[in-house]
Amino acid sequence: MASYAAALLSLFHTLNNLNNHPRPPISLDKEQLHSLTQNLTFFLDFLERYSGEEDDDLESRIAAAAEDIIESHIVDQIHGKYILHQVG
Repeated sequence: MASYAAALLSLFHTLNNLNNHPRPPISLDKEQLHSLTQNLTFFLDFLERYSGEEDDDLESRIAAAAEDIIESHIVDQIHGKYILHQVG
C-alpha cells in the first residue's frame, strides 16, 4: 500500500507546485485543481488510517463493498422494472 500513498503524495506535491508557481508551464482551472487536491487529501487520509492492515484484507473489503453496491443497483433496477410492469 505504500506505493499507492507514494504515488498520490507525489501527485499532490506536483499539483501544489503548479498551483503555487508564479508562471506555471500548464494552465489548470483553479476549481478543478482545488477539487482534485481535496480528493487526493481524502485518499491519503484513507490510506493512512488503514496503513496497519494487510493489503489483501483491505482489497477484500473494498471488493466486497463494490460488490454490495453493484448488487444493490441491480436489485433497484429489477424492482423498478417490476413496478413499471405492475403499473403498465
